[in-house]
Amino acid sequence: MTLAGIPALAEQNSAERNPHHVTRFFRSLGDALTAELGSSKDLVYARLETVATEILAKFNPSVHITPDAVIDYVLTAPTLCKQADLDGRFAEPPVSLYAGEHFDISALFWLDGSTNTVSVVLFMCCRAAASTANTGSSARRLPLNRATL
Repeated sequence: MTLAGIPALAEQNSAERNPHHVTRFFRSLGDALTAELGSSKDLVYARLETVATEILAKFNPSVHITPDAVIDYVLTAPTLCKQADLDGRFAEPPVSLYAGEHFDISALFWLDGSTNTVSVVLFMCCRAAASTANTGSSARRLPLNRATL
């Protein structure tokens, strides 16, 4: 660590060679999903729900990743993937775990006011390539096969 608190180059390279286990898991899941879907935006939009259901069943995130692991990832990983919802318009807060060309995978955290418990749901979303005046992007959120972690 340098005096300014910025990781030294050797530390940054080490983190790239040995990423956080949440990074490794969701990179594998997202890459498998991308390989199955292909790169055409139209195919991704048409097939995401079906293919995501199959891939989620195969990877079973709730067996491998806990809410605490996601929090640890956010607090300790040297870098996070591109965040899809920095404004936190949906969840308290959402955390993107994989950012593909046409979709992202996010963990959504929120406090249930009636029970004072924190819920975490895995959420996949398709993004359109065009931008809009209101949000800067025209994200089309598709609540697909929600998997509670």
